[in-house]
Order: sequence, then structure tokens, then C-alpha cells
Amino acid sequence: MVWRLHPLQVSYYSEVVICALYSVIVSLIADASRNVGAEGWLIGFIAGVYSYSALFSNLLLGYISDKFGRPLTLFIADIFYSIFSGITGLYPNKWYILVIRLLTGCFAGIISVGIAGVKDYSKTKEQSNKLMTWVVLSMGIGYIIGPLLIIILSLAELKFDLFCLILGIVSLTGTIILSVLVPETRTFGGSVQKKRELRLQNSTKVINENLGDEPERNSEKRPITQNYNSLDHNSNEEGLELIEIKDQEFEEKRTGTPAKEEEEEEEDYDNNDDQDDNKDNKEREEESNQEEEDKSKQEKESKKEIENVSQKKQGNEIKKSHSFKEFLNKDLILLLFLYFLFNIPRISLISASSLLVKDIFKLNPSTYAPLIVLTRGLMITISAKFFVKWAIKKFGTLWSFCGAAFVCTILLVCCAYVKQFWGFLVIYAAFCFILSIHTTLTASLIVYVAPKHAVGRVMGFAQVLASVAKGVGPLVTISIYLKSVTVFFYVCAGLTLIQIPTIMLINVSKERKEGKENTKEGGDKNSLIKNEQI
Repeated sequence: MVWRLHPLQVSYYSEVVICALYSVIVSLIADASRNVGAEGWLIGFIAGVYSYSALFSNLLLGYISDKFGRPLTLFIADIFYSIFSGITGLYPNKWYILVIRLLTGCFAGIISVGIAGVKDYSKTKEQSNKLMTWVVLSMGIGYIIGPLLIIILSLAELKFDLFCLILGIVSLTGTIILSVLVPETRTFGGSVQKKRELRLQNSTKVINENLGDEPERNSEKRPITQNYNSLDHNSNEEGLELIEIKDQEFEEKRTGTPAKEEEEEEEDYDNNDDQDDNKDNKEREEESNQEEEDKSKQEKESKKEIENVSQKKQGNEIKKSHSFKEFLNKDLILLLFLYFLFNIPRISLISASSLLVKDIFKLNPSTYAPLIVLTRGLMITISAKFFVKWAIKKFGTLWSFCGAAFVCTILLVCCAYVKQFWGFLVIYAAFCFILSIHTTLTASLIVYVAPKHAVGRVMGFAQVLASVAKGVGPLVTISIYLKSVTVFFYVCAGLTLIQIPTIMLINVSKERKEGKENTKEGGDKNSLIKNEQI
């Protein structure tokens, strides 16, 4: 018996690989580039140049995955990502590190491809939320595995180049093993939805062909059966005609009048009566048909109106088109803006972790900086598994998101005044535990609002915004950090606080729409009841 995995598990593995390698390198890259000779803004640029190349790879890999399939795209991107991540620290030069990080980001679009794969296997919002939690869990596992290996390897006093090389080899072997367990990684094929559409088209063609052949066959059979029946009854019909002729001759002899004239008069009288009856019946049938047509039209119109109202309430009334502007509505724009905002403080804290450990806490960055990333991965995994579902059920989407943003703002302000590493680690753990609500809710809402035929492009654009945030964030915040650590934390807190009014705009606009549609739906139902009573 061959052991096989589901194609969706390829996306989970890809999230683990990219988060493991990214978390390790990004937590140490600032201190490593400073040791090589980078200064000032160049440290932040090296930390964020990965995201600039990822900006284009998200769109490109999203398009390729829509056309050639998710598993194959993920498999190829995982191989190149593992190779470039493994050779990051082989040559101690700031420009070499800059170029390698730029090439590594060219295959970082596998995050958008993995999230887009959720849409292929989810039909409702609840299913997309469940699958999205597994995506967040896989990201959390990646943030645990990578730093944990670095902490273990740091006990042997290894350097940055060996850290990257060992992790690259491990992820590359795992990708090759996964290609054996998932045969879809070795075949060209579109997404699941495209395959379903092709199956439906083929089935409808077969049904139409069968239905088109049946009336022709029946028309060929009918004349044959009629001829056969006529041959069987020829003898009986001839005998009846002879009997009728003899009866007519007998009546003419007895009465002296031809029987044909009497029969013609009776037939004319009967025909006139039949014509009158037929006219009355036709008039009645026409009246009844008109009434039925009027009723059917009213029912169809009422059903269409109710369906339109329900579609508007669910937010599924997005026109299918090939241009990105036509399905980019207000809610989707605000959600993409949220996706951009919460990535800036998140990536800024990770990028500055090695500098914080070395400058403020006076500790070894190769040991304690991965510990910060490990704490982040543990908190995200625990929160996504237990806390996020409970918070959404208990408080709803709006209050869960707003409460999490407010608490995260307070925690970031507290980090500015902590002078001990373990106190900072506890506050940062609470920050990451609550921040996972933003990741789960924002990504699942974007996937749910996006149209089915373009979910890869929408998530690619979302990852483009995230890449811009990951590139601009370290460049600006690390420059601020080199001048003032307190201002650095206050800027991150302000960017988190802005998310509250943004999510309020999305929910308020939906409630207003639902209120108007409820009044319309109530009026439609009352009118339907009155029509039925009439």
C-alpha cells in the first residue's frame, strides 16, 4: 500500500519551510550585515531587500499557480528557495549577502500560492476559516523549528554561514521526499475549480447529445409501428365496410329515400354543435393559460428579487471579470490595507531583534535572537489552535479584532521601558499570542471576499502589499531605532492602533447595507403575501 498525502498538505509544508528559513535569517541578518561592514540605512536595506523581490514573485507565482496548478508551483519554488537560503552566509561580504537575499525573495511568493490553495478546497466561510487556521499553524510550526535548530546549533559555537547551510539542506531533502508522496507535484494541471468546471462541461455535452438523439430514434420507430398495426387490422376493416353497404341498400328499398342525405343532415347538425362547444372550450383554456402565465411570471420575479437580496447580504455579488479593478470593491481595499498595516510592526520587531539583544540587553545574538523568534512561533501556534476560534465565537469578528489591536498597542508601549531580556520576552510573547487574530481574520476575510476565478491574483496582490511593508518597515524603523529605541516602539504601537478604525469602517458599511436590504426584503415579502391573497 502506497502512502500518499493530500495536495493541500504541500502548501502546509511550504509555509513551514519558508517561515523556518525566513525567521532564522531575518533575525540574524541585521547583526551579520553590521559585522560584515554595513552601516546606517544599509543595514535596514539588507534586512528588507528580500521583500522587494518578493513583491514581484507573489504576482508571478500566483498567476503560474492558477494556470499550471498549486502543487507543482510550490514544489519548484521550495527547491530554489532552499538553495538560495542555504548559501546566504557562505561569503563574508555585504554586497554578496544583499544579492543572495534579493534572489531568495524571487521565490518567496509560495505563501500566496499556499493561501490560494485554501480556496480550492473550501466552499463556505467556515471551511475557509478552518483551513486558514491550519495555514497559520503551519507558519507557527516553521517559526518554531527554525529558531529551535539554531539555538541547538549555537551550543556548538557555529557561525551564521553554517546555520544557513544546514537549514537549507534539511528543507531541500524534505521537499524532494514530499514530491514522492504527492504525485500532483510532478504533473501539470490547473486548480481544483477549473477541473470541476471542465467535468461539468463534459457531462453537459454528453447529456445534450443523448437528449438530442432520443427524439430522432422515436420518430423513426413510430411509422414502423403504425404500418405494422395497419397490416394486422386490414381483414377486419374490409368486413365492416361490406356490412355497412348492405345495410344502406336495405334501408333505401324500405323507405324509398337515400340514406346518404339523412346522414349528411345529421352530420351538419352535429358539426355545428361541436363547433360551438369547441369555441367555448378554447376561450376557457386561453383564460386559464393566461392566468397560469401571470402567476408563473409573478413567482419568477419574486424569486429573483429574493435571490438578489440574499446574494447582496452574503457579499457574493462580485462580477466575474479578467481585470483587477472591476472586482476590487471597498471592503477588499480596506482588508488589503489592514494586511499591509499589521505586517510593519511585526517584521520590524523581528528585524531588530538581534540589535536589541546585543545593544540593550548585552547578550549573544546568535543564541537569544532566535529565542525571540521561537517564542513568536510558539505563541502563534497555541493562539491559532485554541484562542482564535474561542475569541471569534465569544466576541465576534469586530470586537475580537479591535480588542486585539488595543491590547497589542499597550504591550508595544510597555516594551519601550523594559531593560531586562526576560521581561521583554514575556511581553513580546503576549504580543504575538494576540497578534495571531489579525493574521487569521484578515487572511480568511480576503480569501472569502475575493472571487473564485481570481483568488490567486488577489492573494498575490495582498502579498505584494505585505512585501512592501516588510521592505519599507525595516528600512524606516531600524533607522529610527539607531537614533531612539523609545520612538521605535511608539511608531510600532501607532501603526497597530490605526487598525481599529479601519476594521470599524468595514463592519459599519456592511451593517448599513444589511439594514437597507432587510427593509427591502421585508417590503418584498409583504407584497408577495398580498399578491398571493389576491
